[in-house]
Amino acid sequence: MRASTLVPALATLALAVGLAGTARAEAINAVFDCDNGQTLDVVFDNDKDPAVAVVTIEGEEPQTLPIAMSGSGYYYTNGKYGLRGKGEEAMWEVGRMAPIDCKQAE
Repeated sequence: MRASTLVPALATLALAVGLAGTARAEAINAVFDCDNGQTLDVVFDNDKDPAVAVVTIEGEEPQTLPIAMSGSGYYYTNGKYGLRGKGEEAMWEVGRMAPIDCKQAE
C-alpha cells in the first residue's frame, strides 16, 4: 500500500481507536500542501489521551490539536485552529477565517 493512501487511512483509524479508548497506534507523519501556499507538517500522535495532531507551519509555533468528534473522516481542534479531512483532502481552519483547502503532498 502506498504511503499516500496509508496515511489518511491510518488517520481515520486513529479517530476510531482514540474514541474507543482501546489500543493505540504509533505516531503518523503527514504533509499537506494548501491552496494558500502553506505546507502543513502534521504528526498524528495516537499515544496521547486524547489523541492529538501537532501541526507545524514554517515560521509559526506548532499547534497541538486534540481529537474531536467527526461524522466522517477526522477532526482535530483546539478551539482556534482545526484540521479536518478524509482521504487525501484536508481543511486547515484558523479562527473565523474561511477554511483553507489542502491536499496530501506526494
